[in-house]
Amino acid sequence: MHSSVSFKDGCSETITGQVAYMRYGAEMRKIVERAGGRLLFAGRVDGLVIGEVEELWDAVAVVEYPSRAKFQ
Repeated sequence: MHSSVSFKDGCSETITGQVAYMRYGAEMRKIVERAGGRLLFAGRVDGLVIGEVEELWDAVAVVEYPSRAKFQ
């Protein structure tokens, strides 16, 4: 998330991947909350307990929905 990202959605700025993800997260939180859900955790990922990945994610968020139907 450290490279620059250019958007073709009318946004004329070039921003970092981290800034883009934070904007995405803010909008997703609104969607989750409108469905009755809530944010349980958001933070950096510094390592894995099990498994292997090619590239480690920089951030993670965990949300809870009141039901499967609301999630869908």
